[in-house]
Parts: sequence; structure tokens; C-alpha cells
Amino acid sequence: MLNPFQNVVAYFQGYSNYTFFNCSDGRRRLKAETLSSVLKKFPQFIRVHKSTAINPESVETWNFTSRDINTVSIRVGNTIRELAIARRRVEIIKMGLDKEDEE
Repeated sequence: MLNPFQNVVAYFQGYSNYTFFNCSDGRRRLKAETLSSVLKKFPQFIRVHKSTAINPESVETWNFTSRDINTVSIRVGNTIRELAIARRRVEIIKMGLDKEDEE
């Protein structure tokens, strides 16, 4: 079953037992739920950092520039947000992107 919010939410940010839903139209909502539990409801989101998960449909560009500085650009409203990609998640994300390109 598709979640009706999957194309509305650009990315999630977790803070302890709360998660911010950052919408593609610029709105931001707070929910009293951990990021892990939110991601169980949104399996298509990619966790790029301990506290951040992105909607692949909202990605403008992936920026794999060096070992220490990697980001993803997400469109939120009229602005582009640069979100950090954790060093330990870079290779997993790259492998996932390669598989999507093959399909």
C-alpha cells in the first residue's frame, strides 16, 4: 500500500523521540515518534545520516566529492537544502544508486 505522504515529505530529521517532517512545499511538522519508527512506515526513504532520511523523489543532486564531505541536495519549497551524508553510509548509498540505474 502506498503512503499518501511519500511524495509530499522531502526528508525527515530525527531529534531524540521526535521527528520533523520537512515537506517539499516548505512546511515542517513535528511528530512525537522516533525516526526509526517513522522509517518503518516509509520504507522508500533512504537514511543518509543518523538523524536524517531523504525521499529519493526529492533529490536534486548527489554530491560525492571527497571521503569526508558528501552531501545530497533536496528541494524544499523555493530553496535547495544541502544535507550531510554520513561517511559510513556513502558506499551503501552509491551501491543502491547503481542498482537503480541498472533497472
